[in-house]
Amino acid sequence: MHQPRFILFFSSALCLCFAYEEIDELCNGWSQMKCWSTGCVKISDKCNGKRDCAEGSDETKSLCQTVICTDKEFKCDYGACVPGQSKCNGIMECWDGSDERAEICDNTPYCSMYFLQYVCIYPLICYSQQPYNGSRKLMADNILKNRTKESSVIHFYCSEGYALEGESSSECTSQGWTNTVPKCVMASPILTLDANNTYMPGSSIAMTCAIPAKLKPTITWTKDKTPLLATDRLEITIEPHTLVLSNVTVEDSGTYSCIAKIFGNDHVNEKRVIIESHKADCIDNKYFANCQLIVRANYCYHRYYQKFCCKSCSENEKLPKEVQVDPIGDGIRKL
Repeated sequence: MHQPRFILFFSSALCLCFAYEEIDELCNGWSQMKCWSTGCVKISDKCNGKRDCAEGSDETKSLCQTVICTDKEFKCDYGACVPGQSKCNGIMECWDGSDERAEICDNTPYCSMYFLQYVCIYPLICYSQQPYNGSRKLMADNILKNRTKESSVIHFYCSEGYALEGESSSECTSQGWTNTVPKCVMASPILTLDANNTYMPGSSIAMTCAIPAKLKPTITWTKDKTPLLATDRLEITIEPHTLVLSNVTVEDSGTYSCIAKIFGNDHVNEKRVIIESHKADCIDNKYFANCQLIVRANYCYHRYYQKFCCKSCSENEKLPKEVQVDPIGDGIRKL
């Protein structure tokens, strides 16, 4: 049932208004108004610059022309009130665009933002920071307006795996933008290693860490997340960034990482390195000895058991230092 009546309400613009409306049984009583087509909106949403009803019946001139705006608000041509900072800020906040009319904005310092819709795309991320309404993310699918007020700032960031080449922000001044739009360049280091990442004891390992951009990052090498320093077996060079490990042992097995620090951000690549504990010819002969018992009893120092339990003894590091694997012959020889 529809009950037509005159209602008294206070708008967000502090005005006393009368309007003839229908209170529909589907709307929430006095706190909502019925749209012309269908649905309801809050009374407080009327004449706020935004069309909340699908057909815009909450923002008509006949409804809003009696609204009185405060001295901190801007009055749209059709009568609605929006924040005073909305005037000539490059963002249409009156639905009819009257807050961005050329007649009132031509003398207002501003910077064009139209070009951002072509540059703020992956991997470049843009944030607009304006003195009056905080920060918001700008993306290619947003409707970017033509201009922004003086003192507004655009902040630039890059997606993961990329580094910013250029200034990280640009401010709107009376002379225009202070900086050009930067570029996002590939920053993830490329760590090269032999296709076969398995090495034999006594061999050498060489790794190269390359940065696919014209940047000069700080490179750090780690093994199992522990920083590496040059030793008599470990050589680290800067140009190019290489790591050479000589005379490797089983203890050198692990995950090696190249960490490139670019503009305060770490970009990492890593490789797993395996050092075999024995050679192919160093095997156990289960027909001549129980090698588990030999290792447990610490008999690997006996020449006889070394011969038949080469693999088990070497894996448990029970072979004496003067004994090494011999790929020729019986698998064991003495220095």
